[in-house]
Amino acid sequence: MTSWTAPARPAAGERVVLKIGWRHDEALHESDGLAAWDGDGAVRLLDHRGLDHTTALLLDSGTLPRCSAREYLLTARG
Repeated sequence: MTSWTAPARPAAGERVVLKIGWRHDEALHESDGLAAWDGDGAVRLLDHRGLDHTTALLLDSGTLPRCSAREYLLTARG
């Protein structure tokens, strides 16, 4: 496992997802890509931080797929 996600609510009260992960080559520019796509075909990145060997992404839960992870993966594979 390289990351962990959980629903969260910041002080403003909106529903978001917090993703905490270890830095690794495959995800080195994940926040850059998500920021560039800005929710168009991918989850919207609200904020991010890098801390030593850890990354934290705050994601807009309204742009997450509305199906199970298994259904999403099967659909994405075509």
